[in-house]
Amino acid sequence: MQAPDGAIWKVATSAKKDTGPADRRIDEVVLLPGVSDVAASKRFYTGRGLAVGKSFGRVYVEFATTASSPVKPALYRRRAPAKDVGVTPDGAGSRRTRDRGARPPRRRPAHPTVTLAIVRRSVYTDHMKDGPLREPTFLILTALAARAQHGYGILLDVEEISGGRVKLRAGTLYTALDRMAADGWVAVDREQVVDGRLRRYYRLTDEGAARLEAEVLRLRSQTRAAQRRLRLRPAGGTA
Repeated sequence: MQAPDGAIWKVATSAKKDTGPADRRIDEVVLLPGVSDVAASKRFYTGRGLAVGKSFGRVYVEFATTASSPVKPALYRRRAPAKDVGVTPDGAGSRRTRDRGARPPRRRPAHPTVTLAIVRRSVYTDHMKDGPLREPTFLILTALAARAQHGYGILLDVEEISGGRVKLRAGTLYTALDRMAADGWVAVDREQVVDGRLRRYYRLTDEGAARLEAEVLRLRSQTRAAQRRLRLRPAGGTA
């Protein structure tokens, strides 16, 4: 969507399908300038006091903010916002874009940098609340059952618990954590800044522990039913 002042707004949601009624709830607003060198721009801003909240290599960086901040700053490659506004990444076209990379902005730039504000909306009704848990959700809750962990620790634990079969991507993990936090199953335990990057620890809440226990009982009941029926199976198969 393009506002009357020319600003571009993108609406992003974790749900790919319309599975529930619209609740008109906005989780967060992200100010997203496009830059030519994400890594260099990240170094510039971390050198001036910003801590990194999420980082996906040279593609996307999201800076940490306080809970009271209405807008979260982030960076991504200039090519994406240029495509959104219909111009070439090198700045040609009717609405030119110019990336300043790691250089501090001028007071009166010759060509304004196009920025995008991303509105994220977590709308999902995949029966997680009452129905069977999906395996990634079950594994994440299990990883947090004994102690609070940060994101990378959860990724490693999920892989270990699943015997190496499930390897979650960082984006998948944080999307799941956001959804489970909205449900009250997990909460932020503490935050630490290590080497200029924010390390956020998550813990399992009482509600999350109860939900995990309910899933364990459900799986145990189904396993017992399967075992009983296997014992009734005739030797050598059915007649």
